[in-house]
Amino acid sequence: MHTYDATTKTITGEVYDANESLEMITSTTYNDAGLLTKEQQHDNQQHLIAEVTYEYNALNLPIKEVNTQDMLIQEYDERQNLIKLERRMLTGQMIEFAIYKLDQDDYEIEESGFKMGQDYRHKHVYEFKSKERI
Repeated sequence: MHTYDATTKTITGEVYDANESLEMITSTTYNDAGLLTKEQQHDNQQHLIAEVTYEYNALNLPIKEVNTQDMLIQEYDERQNLIKLERRMLTGQMIEFAIYKLDQDDYEIEESGFKMGQDYRHKHVYEFKSKERI
C-alpha cells in the first residue's frame, strides 16, 4: 500500500512478507521541482535501516548524494557535463574519484581517477564514419 502526502510531497509505502506481516516502511520525498530529495527505509519497529538524501544545483542536476554509508559529490561544467565525481565514506575517507575531460563537442576524451584502491587513466578515441559528428 502506498500513500501520498501533498503537503510534504512524500510517498510512503508498506512492504509485507509472504505471511502478510509488515516487514518494512519506505518513504520517498520530492522537492517542488519534482526531484527526489530523500529516501528512507524503516523496519517494522520504525528503526531506520537506510537513508539517502540528494541535493541539486540551479539547473536541477544532482550534485550531492549522502547515504548511511557514503557520500557522492558531482561537479558539472557550464554546459552541464559531468566533469568530476567524488565518493567518500562518511568519515571522510576517499573511496573513489574521477575527473572527466571533454573536447569542444562534449565528447569525453579522457577519464582519470581512483577506484577500488587503484589509480587509473583512460583515453577515449572516436572514429566517425562520416564527416559529420553525431
